[in-house]
Amino acid sequence: MPVSAEKTVKTIIQKIKDTFDGFGEEAVEEFYNIMIGEVRTFSETLRKETLASVAQSGGSEPEQPSLKRVTNYTMFGLNFRKENPTVKENVFQEIAKAWKKLSADQKAEWKTKANEENAKLKEAYLEQYGELPKKNRRKNRPKTTNPFQEYVKEFRVKNPKVGHRDVFREASKAWGKMSDKQKKKYVEQADTLRTQYRADFEEQQRLNPQVEDVGGKRKKRPRKERPKTKSGYIVFGNHWRAKLNSENLTGQGAMSALADAWKKLSEKDQAKYKTQATKENEAIVSSFLKEHPESEWATKHSPQSASA
Repeated sequence: MPVSAEKTVKTIIQKIKDTFDGFGEEAVEEFYNIMIGEVRTFSETLRKETLASVAQSGGSEPEQPSLKRVTNYTMFGLNFRKENPTVKENVFQEIAKAWKKLSADQKAEWKTKANEENAKLKEAYLEQYGELPKKNRRKNRPKTTNPFQEYVKEFRVKNPKVGHRDVFREASKAWGKMSDKQKKKYVEQADTLRTQYRADFEEQQRLNPQVEDVGGKRKKRPRKERPKTKSGYIVFGNHWRAKLNSENLTGQGAMSALADAWKKLSEKDQAKYKTQATKENEAIVSSFLKEHPESEWATKHSPQSASA
């Protein structure tokens, strides 16, 4: 993906996160599933442009795009918007409310419609590309689990009223209060399951020799060395840190308070912090160039390369 396009996508994602802060998960999911079609259309246009460029340069063809899929909630949301064209404000919240009122049987009907739509999407994909996209090789490895995961499964069953967002936090609190003797049950359960998972995987390998065990953690890409510059907002936050500490604000509460305080500043006051950030960044960059003269970033941004 071109750098400009990648930057645009990241900006959109951040705006979505900011816009839906505090909304229910189903509303955000519905919005995502509606917009993902637009994003994929944009990606497909880029792919075709890349293919044309590659054909001219004689390079190799890039990987196929992923197979588009829809959920029962997505299908319901699209139908809701079609049947309620006058609903413009808070449409995602209205869809979520309507969805919650459906019975299990009604939701199952939408699940059937989603399966039918996915079958059509798969058929269209095969017609266009000839084969399905290759699965991630890392999926060809035995399943695994741990004692806490096994405890969370039981916790969910015993505490159905605990919301999806809170279940891990509440389970973690309860887990922390348990003794080693109480945890032993889940340790043994996890050991038994891991053994079973490994045996099942080895049997699959025996039946399908082409399946490769690629267990282990994915190696992290080495981070590129670059100076840690600041924005006007960061400088403002550093000035506000003492106030936040005095009010015992941490986490989301601190971030919200800081954001509100920044928004209340006039453009002139914000400009002061931005100017200060620029001055501090000059010193940061100068120090970085002295300490890492051979780094990739220094090669691209050093005064010599700029003048060249």
